[in-house]
Amino acid sequence: MTDQEIDDLIVGHVERFGDSTFPKLLEFVDQATEIDPYGEINYFVKANGRFTNCMVWHHMSEEFLDVWDRLWIVSNPDGGRLKLHPMGAMETMMIHGYDGSPMLNLPIAKRPPKNGYKKPRWLPCLVKPVE
Repeated sequence: MTDQEIDDLIVGHVERFGDSTFPKLLEFVDQATEIDPYGEINYFVKANGRFTNCMVWHHMSEEFLDVWDRLWIVSNPDGGRLKLHPMGAMETMMIHGYDGSPMLNLPIAKRPPKNGYKKPRWLPCLVKPVE
């Protein structure tokens, strides 16, 4: 598969279902593409170029994160086709509980301080298509 075919397949999946948790997205990529999305990388986000210590998800592969960087609107402002929508604790429990997705054993990030958290927090997000 070409990069464009992989991108279209992933975006089509998210558009079809309206949104996706990271565990479900990784599961789809594993089943539908030749990419092994699982690895040793814990994915943290930055805010205003600063490290926040907010983990979006864990155990991802570099190969999958290369695809994510092409698709995420923040990494690729001109061509990104997906965005992250942070969830609160209740929404996270409902959605992850409903679709059977695992949850990280970390406190949930609520409002990252200006200089980031001292210890890692989980920033649960839904992956959504860019409108």
